[in-house]
Amino acid sequence: MNTRWTMIAALVMLTASLGMTTSGSALAQGLVEPNGGAAEGVARGRPGRPPSRPPGRPVHRTALSGGSLLFVSDRSGTPQVWLKDDISNAVPPRRMTYEPNGARSPHWTGVYQDEDRFAYITRVSGRDVIRFARPNATTGSTLVWGYDPAAPMAGPALSSTFIYGLAASNGSNKTTPALGPQRLCFAHFTDWSSRGLACLHFGTSAGPKLWHGTYVVEELVGVSNDPAPSDISFSSDNETIYFSADRPSGRGYMYSVPAAGGPATSLSDSTGALLRLAFAPFVMRPDTTDHLIWNSETESGDPAHGEELRKMTLPSAPIFAVTDAPGNQYGQARRISWNGFNVSHTMFVMQSNARLNPDLVGLAPGAIVGNYDLFRCDYDDPDPNNGLGSTCYVKIDIADPDNLFNDGMPDWR
Repeated sequence: MNTRWTMIAALVMLTASLGMTTSGSALAQGLVEPNGGAAEGVARGRPGRPPSRPPGRPVHRTALSGGSLLFVSDRSGTPQVWLKDDISNAVPPRRMTYEPNGARSPHWTGVYQDEDRFAYITRVSGRDVIRFARPNATTGSTLVWGYDPAAPMAGPALSSTFIYGLAASNGSNKTTPALGPQRLCFAHFTDWSSRGLACLHFGTSAGPKLWHGTYVVEELVGVSNDPAPSDISFSSDNETIYFSADRPSGRGYMYSVPAAGGPATSLSDSTGALLRLAFAPFVMRPDTTDHLIWNSETESGDPAHGEELRKMTLPSAPIFAVTDAPGNQYGQARRISWNGFNVSHTMFVMQSNARLNPDLVGLAPGAIVGNYDLFRCDYDDPDPNNGLGSTCYVKIDIADPDNLFNDGMPDWR
């Protein structure tokens, strides 16, 4: 069984709570898709494998940078959204949602009238909907409004009954204006084999209804099986959307499309080979260029490895390894306020179920490995020829030292 299904079943309960079969489902973000397809090309390193950091364990840092972390956990039974207000301290996370059918894919969407906002997906009356909420001071959140694809405020209605993943353009905090028009984008489908990509367009940062309810629905990629979009991420300047997609010829191609609309373009590495078996992309900007990191299934059949993170400097470059461990790795960059193009990311949060990994840091003795947990990774890559050289697997204190629960789908800012 595809390893993505394990995470989906644990955190989203798609077969039971959402009434879906293993032919279509959602979590980290990746669904069960047919096997097949050749791996993307690599520039150097062992055959079939990109170069990684030099041999030996990394020097782990234990100090965590602050920032607020949304994630999904099954610690309350039904998967719900939780909030860790500051990942650098030991204060337990707070439960944000109490949805009867669970909640998934939380995403920070910026600030409205000096109040934080986040979006998430839940299921109501047999359809997926998006809800926007603001965190309360102690526990829970207050629902602000919701989006039903069948009854949008403006723009086309979508006949799809499932929404997959969320990606917000880089917004604002309480002191820095947002960068340009604001969009919340998602894949949607009724039959997993044919999917589309749509966005809620909220206008400019100066608009009085930023992330509050005035929007137009824009369809960037029509429902199709070629390409069939799934996971989505914005470029640092909000002008480009990167997404993974399936095609009749195979799974996990990577594409880009202008956020304002236009043709989708497939991505390739420096050898000209198309990116393949690539899922869950996210963009970081550690220097003067955007870097794309994704979950790669090129080694998912190797018990010594798994679904690893790989990275490429955009728009095209050699591919380098980010992680090298058993289990499945999914990342999410820290999305702090962008000030033009000059704000750098230096860390990201990673969701991993790495098994028997000697580099796990912060797990209690005898901790259960196999459940998904959340870790901090440092993006320290002084020499690109040595791969990312990232310090990963620094466990974030989310009040689950024994890893008893599945925790994932993080969004950090």
